[in-house]
Amino acid sequence: MIHHPEQKPDEIYMGNAQCNVLSSSSWTTSRLGENALNSQGEPIIQENWHIKLKPWFIKISEVENRIEQEKASKQPNYEYIIKPLENMIKNRSILMPLRHEQF
Repeated sequence: MIHHPEQKPDEIYMGNAQCNVLSSSSWTTSRLGENALNSQGEPIIQENWHIKLKPWFIKISEVENRIEQEKASKQPNYEYIIKPLENMIKNRSILMPLRHEQF
């Protein structure tokens, strides 16, 4: 599953994350949803887990800005940094689609 039902149209789904991801992430537009789902789109049962997972999202505009910053930096091999970021925007997810999933 590369998209999440809680995902907004201007967001990229980053997968499931622990709640402390917001304090350690460099993505400033990070937002956590409520219901973590597995790769089949079913709720993850977390009754006895000490650390709960939540769906994690970031704004597409932040990724677009990061691409522009990388292009402007003209660092060697910057295209290797840009390509995964472009794929995140294209897929609206950091996750790769499974063969049976459609975009």
